[in-house]
Amino acid sequence: MILHIVSAIFLGILLSGIWFGMNFILCIFASKMKSEMLNRFSVIISAMIPTAIILKNSQLNLFIFSSVGDWKSWLILAVTVLLVSVISSRNKMTILPEGNDWNENISLSVFITAIIWCASICIQCIIMRRKFDTSVMRELLASFVFSMGVGVVLLRTEFIGFSMLAHFAERIISTMLRKISKNVDNIHGYNIFNRM
Repeated sequence: MILHIVSAIFLGILLSGIWFGMNFILCIFASKMKSEMLNRFSVIISAMIPTAIILKNSQLNLFIFSSVGDWKSWLILAVTVLLVSVISSRNKMTILPEGNDWNENISLSVFITAIIWCASICIQCIIMRRKFDTSVMRELLASFVFSMGVGVVLLRTEFIGFSMLAHFAERIISTMLRKISKNVDNIHGYNIFNRM
């Protein structure tokens, strides 16, 4: 069992590295080509190969539409999205999209996935020579909470649409909270989110 956990973490980090590396190359290519469109969609394009590997090897069916009516999953997603949005809104930007749905061991897969994403963020910070400060700690916390919440819903429902919707909602709400925080900071001279 320990070997399965270690191999799942290692392979998850490897897939994250493939994703990060491909995105890095695509961003350089987009910059040289002066292609704003390629730059904008580089994260999605670079995620296609790791996603294909995960789907091919895991035999997951992530399109069970009958689970859309599961109200408990909607509640878990709402709490997860709001919590992560508040955490993420404190930073200027998130360095990695959250979420990875590789399921090596059903009982530990959600936790393993959260660890993989946090490790991937740490590795990316080391590669980019980014200081491990409060901003990175918020990103780690947001990634962990998001991966846990969305992972639980994915296992309950087997519908990846929830994960996609949650990620989309989190980005919108985080951006809105950043704007509110900036406006409050400009008007009142302090940031209400600094107390969190």
